[in-house]
Amino acid sequence: MLNLPGDISPLWLLLTLPVIVWLLYRLISRLVFLNRIGKIHRGELYAGSLKKRELIRYYKDVEKKLSDPESPLYKRQEIGDLWVDRLIQTGGIKWYHLISKHFAGEYLYPCFMHSLKGRKLFQVFQENLGDNDIQTLETLGSSCSSLPFDGKTASQMLWEQKKLLRELTLSSKGDVRYFAYNILVHYEDDLSLKTVSGGFNDPHMPVRRLLVDEAVFEDREQGYAILEHILLNDPSRNVRLAAAGRVNKDYGDLKKIDPSLMSTEQALHYLSLMEAGSDQDENLALDFLLSEESSLVREAAIYLEKKGVLRRYAQELHLGDKTDFERKYKLLSKAVSVNVTGFFQYFPWDREGPIMAAARLLVGRGDLKWLQKLAETVFSRDPYGTENSLEIYRTAVKTIDGSGSDECHRLKALELKKHQNDPLLMEVLLESIPPEREYYYLDDLFFLLENGQDFCRQLVRERLFTYEPSLILTELTEQLLNEENVLSFRADILIVLAALHLDYTLQMILEHLPLLDEEELLNLSSDLDQFDQEKLRRLAVVLFDSCDSDIHRTLTFALPLSQGILFRERFFKFLSNRDWDLRRAALIKLHSLDELKVDNGLPLLNDPDERVRATAVSLLMDLDEEGVQEVIGELLFSKDESENVKKAVISGLINSDSNGSLDLLFDYLSRNEGKRGKIIPLLAGRRDKVYVEGLIRNFVKSDPAFRKELKPIFIALGMAMDEPMAELLRKQSSEARKLIEEILEEGGYTDKLISALRNPDQNERIRAVEQLISLENRETLKAVFLAADDPSGAVRVGMVRALEKLNTEGSSKLLKELCEDPDKKVRTFAFWALERLENRNSKA
Repeated sequence: MLNLPGDISPLWLLLTLPVIVWLLYRLISRLVFLNRIGKIHRGELYAGSLKKRELIRYYKDVEKKLSDPESPLYKRQEIGDLWVDRLIQTGGIKWYHLISKHFAGEYLYPCFMHSLKGRKLFQVFQENLGDNDIQTLETLGSSCSSLPFDGKTASQMLWEQKKLLRELTLSSKGDVRYFAYNILVHYEDDLSLKTVSGGFNDPHMPVRRLLVDEAVFEDREQGYAILEHILLNDPSRNVRLAAAGRVNKDYGDLKKIDPSLMSTEQALHYLSLMEAGSDQDENLALDFLLSEESSLVREAAIYLEKKGVLRRYAQELHLGDKTDFERKYKLLSKAVSVNVTGFFQYFPWDREGPIMAAARLLVGRGDLKWLQKLAETVFSRDPYGTENSLEIYRTAVKTIDGSGSDECHRLKALELKKHQNDPLLMEVLLESIPPEREYYYLDDLFFLLENGQDFCRQLVRERLFTYEPSLILTELTEQLLNEENVLSFRADILIVLAALHLDYTLQMILEHLPLLDEEELLNLSSDLDQFDQEKLRRLAVVLFDSCDSDIHRTLTFALPLSQGILFRERFFKFLSNRDWDLRRAALIKLHSLDELKVDNGLPLLNDPDERVRATAVSLLMDLDEEGVQEVIGELLFSKDESENVKKAVISGLINSDSNGSLDLLFDYLSRNEGKRGKIIPLLAGRRDKVYVEGLIRNFVKSDPAFRKELKPIFIALGMAMDEPMAELLRKQSSEARKLIEEILEEGGYTDKLISALRNPDQNERIRAVEQLISLENRETLKAVFLAADDPSGAVRVGMVRALEKLNTEGSSKLLKELCEDPDKKVRTFAFWALERLENRNSKA
């Protein structure tokens, strides 16, 4: 067992040994540190090799070297950083003294900031600062770099330096002025308040922002005026934003913004800062949304979208109230014009009002995804489902044509086959296919050209006329030469090919002319006139010299007049050709060239073919030359002439455009009752307006018994006599009027008009109203009275115009009722109509 001398016990040794070891360690560490500093001083070691904990632990040894300008440690920046960190972490006054002594200028700001947190450091900082050290204050202010600090606490620390602080507000350095104002704003003496009031125009933005937040105004009215001026005029958004927040927080009861007194720049400032919960700001934004200045419109739209106003308007769109719809649509349209479209994501796509608005709003603008949504929505609805459906459909199609995505056009292309039997929708779908998307529709157009009804094929042809040839020429050529295709399809292809006016296709076109009928050939002549005329003449010579009679006939019809005159002699020769079709074609062509005269045309009345004779009669009557009508009348009335000749004359008179033709024919029928049974049914074969008017004119002149025999003609004509009959009804005697109305009734014309009052197209309803009023019988007027409740103001305005023309007691009564119509336009038109009728009737 170990025996220790004296009083040293093992326990005591055990307790003191660690202390002794720690002291030895500290001593050795310090000696090592001093040795390393010596080497650094002699340049034998790099100063950066010192560790942070050593610089802190042996700060007294470090401080001695910091005082030596020859030492590599003199004013080492990282030492100052370390000591500032220790000051911040511990709040030790010794670190503050070290920093103040060796790094006063560089680290004045962190010392100042930390002194604001502890009372002891606060007192030390105050003592070191002195009473009149303006340079130290300026250095401190500069080191603050306009960063925020507790100005109220600093104002207590620097109470004795108020005068110096006021002088600092005149410094050329913005950071120094910010430091001074941040303290002065908490003093309430007159000089300080006066100094602070000048800071609202300080060029340093943080100063203005500080004062807007901190300044106290004894006069609330004056304070509001200052803040409003800053809100409207300060060039810095941060300052304006602070002013707006201060106004809303402390001066909301004084807020009175008048947009009429603002410049554009002021209005723009205000709009960008408006308060989301303010009804006053919402009303101002709505006013600015209708401005002509686009920058104001955009800021107003952004605000209204954030507040949800635009979303609310989109959801409230309703076609039942046209005035309200147009007002809200106009506001939404202004927002879309400056690319504020976020409200579309809240659109109720199941209602007609928003769908119609979207169709109008998205023209040439807006996110493509909304156009696709519009296409999907509209094309899934019945185009005739409601009164507004057709207009929505038409508007949406035009919008998609102008700006739609590829997917939108794919959806629209599907509509072509879906509605191929609807003339109105086909016209809407085809009329404005944009050139840059034409290729999407080609397959469908060729399908419709081959399989569609006549009206559909006509519409498709007209659309293909406008296509770029490179898109369709190959397909046109292949389909034209494919003899397995039906003739009507190949004929349509030929018409489209000719409309492209490509000279290198001319021979192909001329050789396929037999595919076309007579009317199509005559229409084609205007297209042939657009080709190289020398080439056309040369090819025509070659084809006329060929042996094909069909080519001769069709080319005769199709040649434009400028070329036809060069072949006049050949056409005269064709008049004696054994092919009657060719003789007839030559006859028609010579007439169009003004080469058919009475002397060379009358012999054709003896042509062996009845069809040629009939054509000769028709064309000679159209010449309207003296003696022609007498010669043809002699043939018609001669007892010695054969029935075949008379039959040809009658056919020619029916097909003639001359006014005298029907007069001559009706004269013949009035004298030959036995012939009426065979001839009268033939009179319903034409439906053009001039011909129908001629029938009506002779009908009115005929005796009552003859009129009754003529009734089946007009019943068969049906809607073709729409306008002529309506006009006639206004001019006839009661007897003739009664007979005409009977004809219209038997022909179902009246029922068709009454049915048209339910047509989705308001233009058709307007036409029906006008025609029904012109009939002026009990049933039709009863239907018209029901139409007075039509939802369309345009239809009711049409009623007003028609009732004024009618000018009867019943029409005046209905006009008076329309003077109470809810639509202002209808009331105005009705009032004017009544006024004109009263003036007219008073003079009668």
